[in-house]
Amino acid sequence: MSVWTAGDKFPISDPNPIPSMPVWSVEAGSGGAKEKADRDARWIGDFSDDLTVAIALHEWDEAVRLVEEGDYEP
Repeated sequence: MSVWTAGDKFPISDPNPIPSMPVWSVEAGSGGAKEKADRDARWIGDFSDDLTVAIALHEWDEAVRLVEEGDYEP
């Protein structure tokens, strides 16, 4: 993101030429994105551990269920 605005170099008739920040950008600056990334990383780790155990124990139905489900559940 840039802090430079076109109004610095070019005359613009609109008194408010800068659009509002997108929601994802505001979340990224507030730490919400880091928390979500950490939560996602934990989920992926737990999911892969569960799948690895199911395969190692030859629990094929459980392994298939995990792969088919594969939905993130916060």
